[in-house]
Amino acid sequence: MRTFIKLFAIITLISAWSGLSAVSPAVVSQEDYVYTLSLIRDLRIIVDNLGTNEQKKKYEELKTKFQKATEEHYGQNFARGSFLEDEAIKPNEEIPPTSVELYSDLKLELIIFTKEISDGYIIRTKEMLDTVSTQAIAVIMEYGRNSGLWKYFFRPIDPLVEKKPYDTKTYYYFFKRQKIEANLKNGYKCLGDAKRLLETPDYLYISSKQKKTKREINFIIDTYMGVIKYCRQGKRDAIEIYHVLNEKNLGDILNKYSITMGMITKYPIYDDRVPEKYKPDAVDVEKMLFRIEKARVPDYDAKNKNESAKSDEKKETVNP
Repeated sequence: MRTFIKLFAIITLISAWSGLSAVSPAVVSQEDYVYTLSLIRDLRIIVDNLGTNEQKKKYEELKTKFQKATEEHYGQNFARGSFLEDEAIKPNEEIPPTSVELYSDLKLELIIFTKEISDGYIIRTKEMLDTVSTQAIAVIMEYGRNSGLWKYFFRPIDPLVEKKPYDTKTYYYFFKRQKIEANLKNGYKCLGDAKRLLETPDYLYISSKQKKTKREINFIIDTYMGVIKYCRQGKRDAIEIYHVLNEKNLGDILNKYSITMGMITKYPIYDDRVPEKYKPDAVDVEKMLFRIEKARVPDYDAKNKNESAKSDEKKETVNP
């Protein structure tokens, strides 16, 4: 008898909990509002810095759809089927979509948009790493302790008779080689981690489904944003390698912009150790806006008009 009473009590509690655990449309709408707002904000930085004209146009459309969904959300139009709503709507009048429906449609479009953005990040990150790896790997091979040049640091040289067998501007590579190697290794690892996110069983299964639940839609979007996060870290590693390789140019950079070292650290727009082509990426990694940072420097284009051409010429050059 006692066992039956306990079993009945457990069943009752489970039933009651199941009924209470149902999520109301108001809660769903609020969750979607917070989720999509955060996403729209994150995407703004990406699109502003690296987006194509088509992506910028699409982003504006997504913002408009977010606005419409949010207006319904603020108006508490969460669900259909209200008694008062049914009486207020005439037979031939179209029922306005609810905030839950509008947010759902918005997130389906965000799946496509974030996938396009993340694919672009993978391509861009690989390009940056492949570009810097030629010189980085040459430094790793040339500037090791057993490479033949190390011992000449500790041998006296008569400048009147012989020339130093190493470049005095880049000898510091001997002491920074391990940092270059670590950044290159981690950069490619992050790029690999980004790609592997798109190969997990969960992602492959959920992305292949025709109809997806709210949780599954969020999972797909979060996966693409995770790809972007890994790629940003991979880019950061590539940028750190540029910092080391071109450290010899710091004095010229400080004179060029009439700034202190602290300004370079705080505002990557000044850091010409990074090729001009990848300045938007350096700014994006810090989640800043390139157009605003560019406006910080008077006559920026005039001061850097030749930098892009020079970087293209030197990107394959190794200076041991």
